[in-house]
Amino acid sequence: MSSAGSTARRAGSGSWHSERGEGRGARPQPAPLGVRTKRAEIASQEVPGLWPMVDSPLPRPPARPCRASPTAFEHRLLPSPSEKSDQTAIHQTAIRSYYQLIAAAVGNVEWLRFCLNQSLGEIPTNNKGFTAIHFAAQRGKLACLQVLVEEYKFPVDLLTNNSQTPLHLVIHRDNTSVALPCIYYLLEKGAALNVQTCNGSTPLHLAAREGLLDCVKVLVQSGANVHAQDAMGYKPIDFCKIWNHRACARFLKDAMWKKDKKDFAREMGKMKTFKSQLALMEHNYLIEYQSQRCCLHFPFVFPPITPETLLWQDIFLWREKRGLVFL
Repeated sequence: MSSAGSTARRAGSGSWHSERGEGRGARPQPAPLGVRTKRAEIASQEVPGLWPMVDSPLPRPPARPCRASPTAFEHRLLPSPSEKSDQTAIHQTAIRSYYQLIAAAVGNVEWLRFCLNQSLGEIPTNNKGFTAIHFAAQRGKLACLQVLVEEYKFPVDLLTNNSQTPLHLVIHRDNTSVALPCIYYLLEKGAALNVQTCNGSTPLHLAAREGLLDCVKVLVQSGANVHAQDAMGYKPIDFCKIWNHRACARFLKDAMWKKDKKDFAREMGKMKTFKSQLALMEHNYLIEYQSQRCCLHFPFVFPPITPETLLWQDIFLWREKRGLVFL
């Protein structure tokens, strides 16, 4: 019976949902007249704080009047055409400066020359105070160093914010194969050997810390101070001992011994010269004193003593002690 009823419903109206108007493709049926009248009556009543319950869209907020031009205050905030051009120029200069630093870091000489010609003689820096010569030294780009120093007159001792020079930056482990030519070139151009960074490190400290024996030898032979101390009181040989760089430690120990011996010999030479000067001053004083006492017997003045006349003065003193006089 149920199957017969369902078949009848399908035959009469197409489906069971179609009888209620709830099928997939069914269109919404309008409300009966009585229901719409009731809704209109409810909408006609004024209920404070509530929107009217009618089949109509919500009321739109009032439209704001559009302004044809900005106010005077907004005119002050907007940049003028001259300010826009200045900002554009600053932005372009910053981009060229950034390209200049990249060109020096990668070692592209032609690109570096192009960027330097556009920079109008200024030396751009980044937030750490690095310039093109610092990036070239840090990457060991000798060709870029030559262009920057010889053609564009970059200072070889230009400092960063941490007081690092190009000679400091070229000395690190990644530049083992290219550090020596750069060091030779910077020293040839007058780079300072004993400049200290903000923590007191010299180029020799860095070379000893990294264990770069060839760099240590070049720096020491060029006159680097082997006794220099950093802010913590460490010498270059102390870093060799800490990091177990035995070859560098042996070389620095020998260099320190030679330096101490040379300093001692220099001090002894100065002491010997000083003693000889004191002896001459003493002889001159004795001659002057004796000439004043014996002015009746010797109415002439002895000349100031010199090394050549020292022998004659000794003879004079010897005769005076024995009571002899000159004929």
